[in-house]
Amino acid sequence: MKTSILLVAGSVVAAGLACADEDAKVFSDYLKYSREIAAKNHLIVHARFEPASGKGKPIDFRYDRYSDVERIQLPAPSSASYVRKKDGAWMKSDDWGKTGKPAPKSATKDFENWIGLIDVPLKDIRESHDPSQGATKIERVENDEDASADEIRFVVTREHPTGFNYPRFAFVKFGDKALLKFFGGTMRLGDEKLIASIGYDFMFLVNMEMASPTPH
Repeated sequence: MKTSILLVAGSVVAAGLACADEDAKVFSDYLKYSREIAAKNHLIVHARFEPASGKGKPIDFRYDRYSDVERIQLPAPSSASYVRKKDGAWMKSDDWGKTGKPAPKSATKDFENWIGLIDVPLKDIRESHDPSQGATKIERVENDEDASADEIRFVVTREHPTGFNYPRFAFVKFGDKALLKFFGGTMRLGDEKLIASIGYDFMFLVNMEMASPTPH
């Protein structure tokens, strides 16, 4: 009798490991596909970072990137647009750099850090600060009530999870693949912890018409 229980338990563990491995593979494949699309097309990001301490102002901006030019737009009351062409410097421009003037470094000094933050989920860059939680685990989130029908969600958790705000990823189906749609979780900028909410969209030409995988 004891042997039967052990065999069943072993089967359950094996099935669980196989499922976890499959989740991790699908997650990795979706991110890889998202990076490939972003590298060749128009990437649009709406990002907001709030200090975890509750002190200080949130970081809020829209970021657009083509292969040869990128743009950062700030919210009101500034509503300023800054553009950087490939191998160029940032300039203040409302027409993708056709006209404009060089931007002061005081206005753009944080842009590289901001771009680095929004690239972290897309590039699947992970950092662990608590080895006691064990290895990283990728888990697909099932039956998420607020998820739309075409969304696929994952959480990047740990073997021994605590109450930490673990990173959450949402992908939207696109053909037989999926593209990154949202990232939420805690990130670090230097010594500061930030609560991130990042939306991703991908625009590209199909039969000479603009198309987006994200439903509107």
